[in-house]
Amino acid sequence: MIVPIDNTLTIATAIPVLFVFMAAFTDENVLLNEGYRLFPSELSLDGFRVVLRYEKQLFVSYGVTIFVTVTGTLFGILVMSLYGYVLSRKDFPLRKFLTVFLMIPMLFSGGQLSMYIIYTSLYHMKDSILLLILPQCMQTIYVIILRTYITSSVPGS
Repeated sequence: MIVPIDNTLTIATAIPVLFVFMAAFTDENVLLNEGYRLFPSELSLDGFRVVLRYEKQLFVSYGVTIFVTVTGTLFGILVMSLYGYVLSRKDFPLRKFLTVFLMIPMLFSGGQLSMYIIYTSLYHMKDSILLLILPQCMQTIYVIILRTYITSSVPGS
């Protein structure tokens, strides 16, 4: 059964997006003097001109973003599906240990600051693209979902 979306929720979600969209086309002085408005008194494309001045940097930034997303996703799927497969095998001797090893960081997470300190000081990954890719390659909830899927769908043989 499909649940209808409440119009109020749709409007409440769309309004901030509309404000950002209109601010992109609003003159800077109008924004400073009048603030954000849904219908500004003066339109301008100066913001886009400023952004396009850094055309090369824009393409490099989007290239890094796409690379990190694709590489992180593929590597994460590989690592988490292998981990989920190992946890789905009931005859694997280290299954219980690896399950506890997976659950403890989920329950007792130190937060992003402590992770940053560990990755930069212990692993020496400061100013490295690996710092953007590796931390997201092991998400506990996805390993649990993959383990459950493999257990219920893939035959033991």
